[in-house]
Amino acid sequence: MGLLSVNGICKSFGGLAAVSDMSFEVSNGQIISIIGPNGAGKTTVFNLLTGFYECDEGSIIFREEEISNLPPYEYVNKKLTRTFQNLKLFPNMTVLENVLIGYQSCITYSRLDAILNTRKKRLGEQKAREKAMEVLQSIDMEQYAMEKCSSLPYGVQKQLEIARAMVSDPQLLLLDEPAAGLNPQETEQLAVFIKGLPAKGYSVLLIEHDMSLVMSISDYIYVMDYGKLIAQGVPEDVQQNEQVIEAYIGRGGFKHVIGS
Repeated sequence: MGLLSVNGICKSFGGLAAVSDMSFEVSNGQIISIIGPNGAGKTTVFNLLTGFYECDEGSIIFREEEISNLPPYEYVNKKLTRTFQNLKLFPNMTVLENVLIGYQSCITYSRLDAILNTRKKRLGEQKAREKAMEVLQSIDMEQYAMEKCSSLPYGVQKQLEIARAMVSDPQLLLLDEPAAGLNPQETEQLAVFIKGLPAKGYSVLLIEHDMSLVMSISDYIYVMDYGKLIAQGVPEDVQQNEQVIEAYIGRGGFKHVIGS
């Protein structure tokens, strides 16, 4: 069994099947992509994996434990974290402070410790800052630690959002369209950044529309259309799959895959 095993998950809204019998796996150290035209059901899958929606059917097994339909806040404790397509950063806080927000689930001191400013609380805060700086250093962003988030280039902000997801030591990072809004140079930099994550101990599952990014970093790709899995394989096979080409050409979007 892989790190993540998704078995026949389904989700309908008002009788319309957004996801139907979707199954896939992610193993340790892999970068797995889920692609598909707009409306294919990719984000719904992410929301099912992280408790924002409840599965109508199927199961989600993570680290050999059933995690389907838990409250969203429980997933970070299970070592699974996510980012969002639209940045959820706090622009008037520093980079370090934004990363520290991702560490909240790891805090062990109590409210009383915080009120009384006990030694346990002070040591806990010191440990949190050290961990946040360790993550920033691991991705060459320590020079931005004391800068306000709003002053950073958009591409760096995208990496910061991933850094905040990394600080709680997840085993699986779910990245929701990390290249959205980036120019080609920023996308290339992001590709290098994501490709280096497995070496740091993170497995990656992402959904993405930028096919140059997907094809350059993915170990394996799952393709969705109308809520269903229509193809899967290594990037070279997916590029040549006629059913995938038809799904994209019908929406006018597969030329980036052909040319990548």
